[in-house]
Amino acid sequence: MRQLVYDDDFKEIVSEKIKYWQNASDIPKKVKDYITNISNELIFRTYNDEYGYKDYCSNCLKELDVNHYCEHCQKSYTNANKKYIVYLRQQYMSDMKYTSSYTYVFDVVDDEVVLYNIENKLNYDHLAPLKYKESTFSIASIYDVKKDSLYERIEGHPLEYSKIEEFFNNPEAGEKITDIYVEFCLPNDNQFLYVDNLDELKKSSLYKYSQIWQLKNKFNNNDITLSSLTYNPICCKEFEYLIKMQLYNLAISCSEMNFGKGKNFKDIFGIDKKYYKFMKDIDITNKQYDLLKMYPTTDFDLLNFIAKDKYSLEMLKEYVKLEDLKKYIESQEDSEDHIRKYISDYYDYINGLIMLGADLKDKKVLYPKNFYEEHDRVSAEVMIVENPDLDQKIHDLSNVLSLNVYENDEYIIFPADSISSMIDESSQQQNCVRTYCERVGKNDCQIYFMRNKNAKDKSLVTVEVRDGKVVQARTKFNKDIDSRQRKFLSDWEKVMIPIIKGDN
Repeated sequence: MRQLVYDDDFKEIVSEKIKYWQNASDIPKKVKDYITNISNELIFRTYNDEYGYKDYCSNCLKELDVNHYCEHCQKSYTNANKKYIVYLRQQYMSDMKYTSSYTYVFDVVDDEVVLYNIENKLNYDHLAPLKYKESTFSIASIYDVKKDSLYERIEGHPLEYSKIEEFFNNPEAGEKITDIYVEFCLPNDNQFLYVDNLDELKKSSLYKYSQIWQLKNKFNNNDITLSSLTYNPICCKEFEYLIKMQLYNLAISCSEMNFGKGKNFKDIFGIDKKYYKFMKDIDITNKQYDLLKMYPTTDFDLLNFIAKDKYSLEMLKEYVKLEDLKKYIESQEDSEDHIRKYISDYYDYINGLIMLGADLKDKKVLYPKNFYEEHDRVSAEVMIVENPDLDQKIHDLSNVLSLNVYENDEYIIFPADSISSMIDESSQQQNCVRTYCERVGKNDCQIYFMRNKNAKDKSLVTVEVRDGKVVQARTKFNKDIDSRQRKFLSDWEKVMIPIIKGDN
């Protein structure tokens, strides 16, 4: 990069190397204004085991309501579901003194391209009479973007030089270096791109044919990585063509993809061309593209369903139509949060049926009316097949442990007496006690069920005992017990007869 300046004697104009922006005063005002506007859109999010997520206004640090509205600033945040959420470690906003966001900015001079990473440090003063927020700009890093030096620009990982040298000494190693570059150049959630000058990249021979400026809207939504700004548009020939095909999300992540070789759509994408319109209409992502190759469909909701557990559903598609499975699971469970667990449990159910040699062409077997009843029955049968003596061992131990049956006016506690009883407890409580069967059979630990006296068949508290002491007591979803339940267990523990290994 060069510029025309006067020589030292101020007699003639000479050409000399242009200086990079070196400090905050060199950053153009329109860039600073853009970054300032971003900082006003940020949401700060904290997490605590007790209260979960809480979102705060980045201006006044007051908590936002459920609609991301700040009553103090009378401001509504519109980017709550995008990367404008900055995750903070601080539990309380009153402790925060500063945080930072980063913005990439391209600059083109005399055909050469520079990419700046500008830090905007937001400073907060809680001790001042009036709390205030102040922005401080600085240049965090500078990239002189050149095709033959991209491998050296591994942000935050300067110790990869041995592999860089390997690339230059052995061109065939380039593919390996590319993977390293992409892997280590993912930005944080609070990194952005200044998009108002992307058209200037047309002036550079480096980006001339890339079509990167067509991604303004995508980049404005912060769908960026450093590789999507540098390596992908310059080194991946697929980048330009994917943009022309209006497959923008694939262009952004094209260096992570493995395209086939050939002249037609199916050879290149591994999927029939009839799906192209669907891919374009939804602006398919890399993850969705992998799902589509696994299970071709134009049902967007079905793709989202498959995304919940690709591994399990890839196996299950050999036995069921995923469209039918989706309808079945949604008819059984309407909670979006639990569908992923349902898929996993269905995967276990089918594996159990295979082991037991069941007829998988029978729809009543594939889609039982009461899924979890059948799931638990199959699980118990599989466990008995794998260890035929285990159920008897648990039953024999329960005869001895029955010495510790205990009750008061409200509760009763008694031992697990079979594999089926433990699987039923696990299903009702949504816990992992079913995995304790072998340990219970060996008397490495003991499992008791604490129930309400007027509802003995309904799980309440699962209790684990070792050496005559309660080591675990959990209600549904492994939640803690309340004070009354704790007192009952404490009273029981005082009169419990320890049944150690070898006593039974």
